[in-house]
Parts: sequence; C-alpha cells; structure tokens
Amino acid sequence: MVYVSIVLFLVALVLFLMWKNVSKALAKERQERQELLDHYQIRVDEQERTQNDFRELQKNFESVGEGYDQALLMYDKLLEEGDKLKHANEVMQQQNASLQQSLSAAEETAKRANDCIMKTVENISRELSAFAGDAEASKVASRIGAVLRNAQNLADLKNDRPIEHTDNVMLLQIADKAVADSGIKNVSYLQFETLTEGGAEATMVLTNAAEAARVITLLLDNAIKFVSEGKVVLRVIADMQTSQVRYEVEDSGTGIPADDAEHVFEPYVKLNSFFDGQGLGLTVARNVARRLGGDLALDTTYTGGARFAFYLPLS
Repeated sequence: MVYVSIVLFLVALVLFLMWKNVSKALAKERQERQELLDHYQIRVDEQERTQNDFRELQKNFESVGEGYDQALLMYDKLLEEGDKLKHANEVMQQQNASLQQSLSAAEETAKRANDCIMKTVENISRELSAFAGDAEASKVASRIGAVLRNAQNLADLKNDRPIEHTDNVMLLQIADKAVADSGIKNVSYLQFETLTEGGAEATMVLTNAAEAARVITLLLDNAIKFVSEGKVVLRVIADMQTSQVRYEVEDSGTGIPADDAEHVFEPYVKLNSFFDGQGLGLTVARNVARRLGGDLALDTTYTGGARFAFYLPLS
C-alpha cells in the first residue's frame, strides 16, 4: 500500500512538472506570438503610412504634371504671341521708316517753299524801297511791306532751323534796314529816334543781317500799333563785357502787364483786339532771335509804356 502511494505521488509529481513545463512553453509561445503580432502591426502601420505617402506623392505628381502641361501650353502661346509682336514690330518699323521719309520730304518741301517766300519778300521789299522819296507812295509801300511780313510770319512760324551767321555788318546797318522796312519814319502821329550806347555806332556783329533786321522790324511794327500818339525809340547798345549787342524798342504806349510778359510771345495772342494783325509778330520775332543764337524778352521793369530787348552775340 505504501508502495502504491509512493508510485502515485511520483506520477503526480511528474505530471505536475510536465504541466508546469508545458505551461511555461505555452506562455513563452504566446509571448513570442504577441511580439510577432506587434512587429507585424508595426510593419502594417509603416506600410500603410508608406502607401499614404505614395498616394500623396502620386497626387502631387499628377498636379505637377497638369501644371507642367499648362506651363507648356502657356509657353507655346507666349511664343506665338512673341512671333505676332515681332511681326507687328517689323511692320511698325517699316511704317515708321516710311513716315520718316515722308516727313523728311515734307520738311524739305516746306523749307524750299519757305526759302522761296523769304526771297520773294526780300525782293519785293527791295523794290518797295525805291518809293522812299515819295511820301504817299512810301505809305503804300509800308502797308504792302506789312502784308508781306504777315505772309512771311505764317511761313516761318514753325521753323526751328538755326540761322547761319553769314554777314559781318555794322550794328547801325541792321537798325537802319529795320527802320526802313517798318516805315516808322513815315508815321505822322508819333516821334521816332535811334540812339546808340557803348560805342555801338562803331561796332560790328557777325550774324544774318536780314533776319536780325527782321526781328527789329517786327518790334517796330508792334510799337506802331500800340502808340496812337507819342514816341518810339530804337536804342542800339554794344556791351563788350558780355560780347553782346542789345537792340531795345521802347514806346510810350499802353504798356504790357508783367503777368503777360511771356503770354505775349505765344502764337495768335492779341492783348488788344482793336488792332490789325494775326498775333504772330512777337512769336516769330522771338523764334528768329533764338535761331540767331540770341533772345527776345519784355523788360518788365520799364513803366513808361513797353520796352522789348533783342539780344545778339557779337560773334
């Protein structure tokens, strides 16, 4: 009986040990399986993230592809527009060249017409000077000369070509020609005199005598219009320090407000509509003065009427 109990105890002990070992093996297997499952889940998560990243990249790539296609289309359009612009620019250049040629031809024609008018006016003025000894004929000649100067002014209004200095003449020669051309000595209702300062009576100037005299003539014409009775003085001043000559035309008329000192030189400006003329005399006079290398200005400091100063370089 004791022997049977011992055998049963040993069998139970063996079975216990075997169960314990199997339990440990099962526990270890479960642990290893869980670790495998955890690693697998990690890999699945990583794979899913990778797939999501791939899908996002694929979307971006598709967007980039669409943008690239659009960029290519836009580039093609830009090339096409560039070709059109290039062609339009070539056409415009051709038209511009044609216009330049036409403009040059028109300017040359206008120059020839202007020169022809100037020569005609000079010739007629020269012929009219033959009537200087006859008072009545001289008056008519002065009127005709004024009409010719108006035509000359119209022809020369837009001319901006520099005038060549071709004459070396005495200052008083220019003044005397202007006095004769204006006919101011024959105007009965005013007094006129020519004065000199700074040795002007013995001074010469290199200029264009006819055009310089024309400026003074226009100033004298202007003075005649605005002096119903009174005095006009042509003053010739040589200034050796500045190498300039100054022709001043001074009248005792109504004067010009200082605010209009520049306005009077604008085309077609007439401060008094009662007088004849087109409002071009002073405009053309300043234009010619500047083309001669000088200038023309209203002396706003003078209060006895109006005084215009025409400046010329002596050489």
